Amino acid sequence: ISCELFIYFLPPWPLLFLLVSMAGLGAGLVESCVGTIILTAIKEKQAIAMSKMEVAYGLGALFMPLLSGFLISNNVWALAFLVLGLSSFLLMLVWSRMSFGSLDDLLIRQTNTSGNGKQQAPISFRKHSLLFISLAAAYFFFYGGSEVSIVHFIPSIFAEKWEISNSLATLTVTIYWIGMIIGRLLTGPVSEKLTYHRYLRLINIGGLISLCILAISNTAFAGFVLCFFL
Repeated sequence: ISCELFIYFLPPWPLLFLLVSMAGLGAGLVESCVGTIILTAIKEKQAIAMSKMEVAYGLGALFMPLLSGFLISNNVWALAFLVLGLSSFLLMLVWSRMSFGSLDDLLIRQTNTSGNGKQQAPISFRKHSLLFISLAAAYFFFYGGSEVSIVHFIPSIFAEKWEISNSLATLTVTIYWIGMIIGRLLTGPVSEKLTYHRYLRLINIGGLISLCILAISNTAFAGFVLCFFL
């Protein structure tokens, strides 16, 4: 929250890079924490529950670029950081007053147990479990990096490659997240029917093909279409 508010005042570049890095770290921690809470609180059809959470994230990612494009077109783009900081602050207040039912009791019990001074047994994993966790971590490393990198660089790529205005270039992020929201709405039911590994194989191949075609496309219109499919 404080990082976004400080960025609004447009500090020098070295400090700006530091603040953006801290903001990204905080956003990653929040997303992981929310996902963990949902997986802990919901015992059945977790894939569908996670897809709903990702849809909620996608809606935020959909509307913020629209707002940014509007602010850029009106030469008040720095206000985007102020809006984001204030909305994050309000969100923090709401979350601090929310209750998660049985999950609250679980957290209280864990806090009491850790505060009793008793030595808790370390968690042990089998070799197969460690291999699966390592592969899953590697997958999320590449997926998260590609998703964030692509969505951040696409507006600049469109502005440079096809010489479109900055406000129009930001719409690529909106189109990207429209496709993302539709995909996430379908993630739960489709993955349950296809099985998870077939679903992952399908979306990875489709995403790679879309990205390769985007790299060699010649028109901005085709680029917008490919952003959606990507």
